[in-house]
Amino acid sequence: MEVGRSELKTYRAADPKKDPSEVAEERRRKLRRSWGLIVLVIALVAVVLSNLPQSSTTSSKQADMKAMMSQVHFDLLGCNQALLDAFDALQAVQNHTAKNLKTADTILSQDLAECTIVNSDLNNLASYVPTGDLIRLNVQPALNDYYNWAFPNASAIISYITDLTKYPNDPIYIAKIKSRFQVMAYDLRSANSVIAAACNQIHLAPISITLFSLKDVPKGVLS
Repeated sequence: MEVGRSELKTYRAADPKKDPSEVAEERRRKLRRSWGLIVLVIALVAVVLSNLPQSSTTSSKQADMKAMMSQVHFDLLGCNQALLDAFDALQAVQNHTAKNLKTADTILSQDLAECTIVNSDLNNLASYVPTGDLIRLNVQPALNDYYNWAFPNASAIISYITDLTKYPNDPIYIAKIKSRFQVMAYDLRSANSVIAAACNQIHLAPISITLFSLKDVPKGVLS
């Protein structure tokens, strides 16, 4: 009997030495490898797509900027108030209205902590990570300057004030305080300038932060 062409191909492809179950298992392994490759390709595509720059609107960038600056201002409030309290304490000692130096030292010690990393708000500022859009606007130098205003500068002033309570009107500590205020003023101007430039790029009115400065020191305290 003559064998048809299709039947001949089937006959030649078949391996009489292999068990049908082995043939079926080979097919299953090939299928699993194929699906594995498909899953890997899908995962790689997902990773690539997730890392592509995401488009954002001007309004979303403005919202991010406002949120960041609100957070920065909040994080600096404790140290800013501590600086004010420290000068009030020094004035009380100079005017002899403070009960004793121990009380003033306690207050100043607490004020000092507010301007260091011990303060959770300053800790938040130190570790704050802007959104991708704000990073591309190069706002990080401003965040660094805002933090520097508090530490080491404001904290150093409070340390000098503590020394002044023990050595009233010492010109060395008074000069150090004034010098630190100059550095803090520079940091603040620099930070606000960076933020103003970033705001301009996203068509937002400049946002600036105002903090305690030399002009806010009670009259006569550093004379």
